[in-house]
Amino acid sequence: MLKPKRFIAVASLFLMGIGAFALAQSRVSQHEGAKPYAPTRLEWLALEMNAGSRRDMTQQSPFGLNFVPVANEDAILILR
Repeated sequence: MLKPKRFIAVASLFLMGIGAFALAQSRVSQHEGAKPYAPTRLEWLALEMNAGSRRDMTQQSPFGLNFVPVANEDAILILR
């Protein structure tokens, strides 16, 4: 059985290890890709339009069709 002083030392080391692990985990979540993101209604609209109506250029069809959100004008740019 551990003596009280030794028990306190072991418990302190254990808690410091848990604290270091928690700190490391919090730093990982600060990466740009880990931050939450909520798209705007304009971005959702462009996504929906691209999903349903986008066309690629092919040899049979000499034009493409893409939809791009323009946030500062609150508009959708149609590229063909």
